[in-house]
Amino acid sequence: MNEIYLSIKYIPHILKNALLEIYYNQKIYAMWLGLNIFIIAVVFLFMNITESLPIEKITRVWQLSGYLMFMCISCSIYYAMKTLKTRGYVLNITNMPSYVLITVQIVNFVLIFLISYIILLLIALSNKIEITTNIFCSLFFVIMAIILLMPICTIIALMGYLTKNVQWIIGVLLAFILVTTPVLWVPGNLPDLLVNILKLNPFNFIINGVQESTLFGANAFLNLPSQVIFIFELVIVYIWFDYLFTILKDEINVNK
Repeated sequence: MNEIYLSIKYIPHILKNALLEIYYNQKIYAMWLGLNIFIIAVVFLFMNITESLPIEKITRVWQLSGYLMFMCISCSIYYAMKTLKTRGYVLNITNMPSYVLITVQIVNFVLIFLISYIILLLIALSNKIEITTNIFCSLFFVIMAIILLMPICTIIALMGYLTKNVQWIIGVLLAFILVTTPVLWVPGNLPDLLVNILKLNPFNFIINGVQESTLFGANAFLNLPSQVIFIFELVIVYIWFDYLFTILKDEINVNK
């Protein structure tokens, strides 16, 4: 776990490699950014054509903000696994921990999320949709997403060296996240008991936090019970990460 505590010293390496990654893989990042913008444009075009009610427009902004964060999480997990497989040899040359290379993908897709998110807000404001967005609150949940994704992406990426079924694992994980977070559904449409159970998912905390920050300002940040639960779950994730990372890093030769 000492490597995690000392990770701050690798921030310059992460930022440098993030810029290089964007430079050499412009088409991939442009594709995902373009897809986000296309979906936002299609949803707003449909709303304007059908003359949706104000509550329906607010609901669509809620779902779109959740979708953008879900895509950020999904792409971070998938491309972190691919990056470690194709560029793992860099770690032996630079003597950097594996999570540094993996964090590069998280940083890049967070950047794509922020650009897409700003575009969503601008289009929503231009359509005179009544939302009370708190940017600082949204950024808080983005930071929490990075902290949560780093151990999860690292373990899944390392598992790619031990099993050929890692893509199935990623698929199941992303399907679970999609179903248990308010991207396709709205909490008000489900029983309170079920919503409270789904809130135990740490990804629900992040995605729902971004959604509420977009529509209701700082309300999500002031929800202390949810934050306490998330921090408790985060501690558990890092305890398991410490255990699994110690085992996997000794068994995997990144030259292969």
